[in-house]
Amino acid sequence: MARATAAPPYRRQFEELAGFAMPSRRVNRPQDRLTRADALFELLARSIFERPSLGRALARRLPRWLALEPNSEELWALAGYVFYCLRSYRQAERAFLRAIALAPDNLDDWLDLAMTLRHLGHPLGARLILEHDRFMAAYRRTRTGRLDRPVLSRLSRLLAAQEAG
Repeated sequence: MARATAAPPYRRQFEELAGFAMPSRRVNRPQDRLTRADALFELLARSIFERPSLGRALARRLPRWLALEPNSEELWALAGYVFYCLRSYRQAERAFLRAIALAPDNLDDWLDLAMTLRHLGHPLGARLILEHDRFMAAYRRTRTGRLDRPVLSRLSRLLAAQEAG
């Protein structure tokens, strides 16, 4: 008989702080044709709007949780959501970039990064929103584990060259 794996400790601690359980993480692949698969962002945004102290409490816990689970795409996406809701867009950008590096096929993370870049006034934000599927494919083809603004800019130039030639 297969033993069920225990949920990571951060999920229980999140529930204690937020007052609701984290929904199961669902990867939103482009072929699924969903606008958003992950329900957590909406729940979290509403909760932080109603109770701003929740966002600050989560932001204080995130470094500890990330130190224990540094390769959790779910946790990096949660960090991005929290920082986005707190309007800490640079921190949100770093978190979404890390989430994408861990799970490059999750459309939700790409769109969340695009919206974050828009808030930062970065020109790639609008392009990512419109062409997220092309960026996802180009990133997978480059096989680089790292994702940051220079890599995004290189992907943007690569896509522009493909369009021109």
